[in-house]
Amino acid sequence: MAINTLASTQKWVELATSSPTSGSTVTFSSLNEYANYKISYFNCTSSNTQLTVILNNDTGNSYSWISYKDSGTVTSDGLDTAIRLGNLGSGSTNAGSGVITILDANQLIKNITYFHCGVEDANNGQGYWNSQSAINRIDLTLTDAATFSGGTIKVYGRN
Repeated sequence: MAINTLASTQKWVELATSSPTSGSTVTFSSLNEYANYKISYFNCTSSNTQLTVILNNDTGNSYSWISYKDSGTVTSDGLDTAIRLGNLGSGSTNAGSGVITILDANQLIKNITYFHCGVEDANNGQGYWNSQSAINRIDLTLTDAATFSGGTIKVYGRN
């Protein structure tokens, strides 16, 4: 019986993909409502800068997160305007990759887990987005006026 139960779990559906070579933000908008989302990014490069995730273009103090790094713990120290995922290095050999999973996207508190690996740091973390809104937009944004120079980003949904 357990095998039948596992087989009934819905598979992830690819909603959108992007291969950025310029700009500081990759936006996935007009997303259909799902219970869960997954964002995967592969070999993303830029000038050595921070990669963050923002939901529904909400840059208010609606996020809280903690990141466990090889060199220690980094936290948002309360509320923040985005979730910091990690550093992207410059050049194809210094690319950053990772996965962000958003669970309970239909609930008031959206649970977010992530892991990021890159030449500058490898870390995993957890956070939340405190909003009653259904998710319809996901932005991956670089800090410090940096621009993407390569990589692939995909968004998936599952009920």
